[in-house]
Amino acid sequence: MVRDSLDVVVKITSVGGGRSFVVLLLALWCATVAMMAACGQPEPTPIDTPAVPANTPTVVQTPTPEPTPTSAAQPVSPDRPALVALYNATDGANWTNNNNWLSDAPIGEWYGVTADGRGYVTRLVLEENGLTGELPPELGNLFELVELVLPQNRLSGEMPSELGRLSNLERLELDGNRLSGEISGELSKLYNLIWLSLNENRLSGEIPPQLSDLYYLSDLDLSRNRLSGEIPAELGRLSNLKKLVLSRNAFSGEIPAELVNLAELNSLM
Repeated sequence: MVRDSLDVVVKITSVGGGRSFVVLLLALWCATVAMMAACGQPEPTPIDTPAVPANTPTVVQTPTPEPTPTSAAQPVSPDRPALVALYNATDGANWTNNNNWLSDAPIGEWYGVTADGRGYVTRLVLEENGLTGELPPELGNLFELVELVLPQNRLSGEMPSELGRLSNLERLELDGNRLSGEISGELSKLYNLIWLSLNENRLSGEIPPQLSDLYYLSDLDLSRNRLSGEIPAELGRLSNLKKLVLSRNAFSGEIPAELVNLAELNSLM
């Protein structure tokens, strides 16, 4: 092919006239192309560019929403089992008011219950609320309890000795019920007790002399029961006692002379 192109150049150059130079250049270009093809050099191949469809929708990335924080679950109060035991033992379903009891609400929102920030019961006040049955021993597990006020109900049976574990108790009111049996000497362990009211029950036996250990006791009412025996002289050691009510019982003997040592006493019945 190269040889043929050169022959064309020779023939064209032999032609006369003013156009011979232009024709000569064209012939040389053709010869050059022929020589490249003869040497096996391929012509440049165009690069294919992928076509973009005309109506391709534009993808817009939507930001992932952050999870909404949920409120932390209320921790279960360590005193809940004792309250549940009280509810079950005293016919809680038929109480006059049992609002929120046994619900998932914090126990401080249960009717008659006051709790501290840790969920411990500090006050339990269910006065004249239709409680019927015996006090459960689990009440002795309310270690932060300061007031236990359950008067004017229909509580019966003996007072559980476990109440003696309530070392922070300052007020114990169980008057106006149907409690029976003897007054437990375990109550003498309630060293912070200020007010003890057990009047208008069916308690029997003697007054435990150990009650004289209740140094801070200010009010003691054991009237209208079935107590018997002599009034213990040890009560004369209750130096902070202001009110002592023992009337309407079956005591025998004389009033102990030691009671004159009660300098703060202003009511004796």
